[in-house]
Amino acid sequence: MKWLFIFPALIAASWVVMVSQSSLAFELAQGVIVDGKGSVVYLMNPEGGIDAVDLSGGAVLATTTRGAKPLLLYGDALLAQAEGKDSVVSLVSLSTKDLKPAFTVDVPLPSGIQAPVSDRLGVSFYVSARMDADVIIVQWRSMQRTISAVPTSEPGRVSTGFARIDLADGRLIASGEGEPSTPGTAEREILGGSAAPRCASDDLVAAIQYDGDEARLRRWNKAGEPLPDVRLFDGGLTFRNFSRDCRYFLASKEADGGHWQVYSVASGQRLTEIQSSLPSTVFFGCGNSLIFDAPAVVKMSSGQFTMVQPRRLQAIDFAGKELWARPIRETAYRGAYPGNQPKP
Repeated sequence: MKWLFIFPALIAASWVVMVSQSSLAFELAQGVIVDGKGSVVYLMNPEGGIDAVDLSGGAVLATTTRGAKPLLLYGDALLAQAEGKDSVVSLVSLSTKDLKPAFTVDVPLPSGIQAPVSDRLGVSFYVSARMDADVIIVQWRSMQRTISAVPTSEPGRVSTGFARIDLADGRLIASGEGEPSTPGTAEREILGGSAAPRCASDDLVAAIQYDGDEARLRRWNKAGEPLPDVRLFDGGLTFRNFSRDCRYFLASKEADGGHWQVYSVASGQRLTEIQSSLPSTVFFGCGNSLIFDAPAVVKMSSGQFTMVQPRRLQAIDFAGKELWARPIRETAYRGAYPGNQPKP
């Protein structure tokens, strides 16, 4: 995929980011976990392992084949999904320093449920993890569909489940089907339950709200006190998403493929304009750069998908120059389907 960047805006030297970078650790996308404090990103590499990549320059700091998909950063450890066996989710805890394993644990699944890291024909499996005090909460979702050359209205089979894992030694405390209860969030309380797009950081909660066609940036400090609203744009642009670190947000208009505008959450100031082939993407900031998940570009030919450009983690500056890029393992199924086989 090629990106054309136009009309870069001048960023004032006095611009201050309100978000605390010291505590940032978040999932950018499936298989991509960012450590803002350590300035490292952990991502699935195309060879089936995990790379630790320096955010400032894109260099690979460490790599491992013991894990396949990063899930969660906690302390000095990275929880990852490993290539597993039938009817279990295999997990491994890795040291963030050198990606050496500390413990492994298998989470049992109901009979007939498969847990592949990459999608297979008719089988999709997703697992996530979060912290709850001194326990790791793992949640999984399975989708299995009947694939046939003959059209069918048979619905897919969806299954969900969870596990609780001891933080210290990886002991499986409990597991089961369904979903654990989810606590409320402070930002929802501040917004009075509003469904407006919002993000939260250590220092503020921000939301985009519309009055007719006009968009406004609303913000609250960590004490819940409102900050001045900022008028943004009208019907020519549509808010798409906040950056995962809550420092920026993206708006675009669907003209000539997609026209991005990137704004500062701290000031509401427009920072740059970007011509892209997509309406939006997940991204975050690192210093004076923006880092994107650039999806794979594929084409169909004779019933087969051909990769034009692999999925990548791409860093660019505000002038639009690519700083570095690293390939990410593609987990979507790209093979042939029944009734759509290549001709001999």
